[in-house]
Amino acid sequence: MSKAGNKYPQKGNIPAPVVRTYGRFVSKDFLKLARNSYAVKKYSRAIDNCRLAVDMAIKNKNNAAAAEAYDLWINILLQEGKYAEVKKTACEARSRIGNYLDLLYYEFVASLHLGNPQNSVRLGREFVQLAESIDGKDSFGTLSRNKVDEVKAIIQNPDGGPTDHPGDEAEHEIPNIP
Repeated sequence: MSKAGNKYPQKGNIPAPVVRTYGRFVSKDFLKLARNSYAVKKYSRAIDNCRLAVDMAIKNKNNAAAAEAYDLWINILLQEGKYAEVKKTACEARSRIGNYLDLLYYEFVASLHLGNPQNSVRLGREFVQLAESIDGKDSFGTLSRNKVDEVKAIIQNPDGGPTDHPGDEAEHEIPNIP
């Protein structure tokens, strides 16, 4: 075994110096890196940093930070038109941090674009019900609260034309991280 092998022991698949380096960061740092990558249209790098931000937030039991990272991640996927990946990422988010309003909205939009009206109606109703139950309460993941009327209109006419799909343009403004 070489000296380099002894000098850099590994923790799992990650060399120990890398583990120590990431240990100094918190989810907010990775989210800031993700936003910077997003700003210069390096979407795959932004998604990688979102993934790290989610992992760090969950490790620190900070569901609000994890939801914020998932929001950026899913917004990037929506912008790229990767609706199947949106559904997959939303499912992952639900299993890791639970259900929240924006997550339902993202799934609703993806379902519409994937051409699944029955599922879209179900998700739309679930979104409206959750939005009405948290109305006025402080909660994470509520950027889409103002979309309730739009969702209600769409689920009342699920066979509307392609212009009825929300999310074709950037729906959520990406807030700055200090």
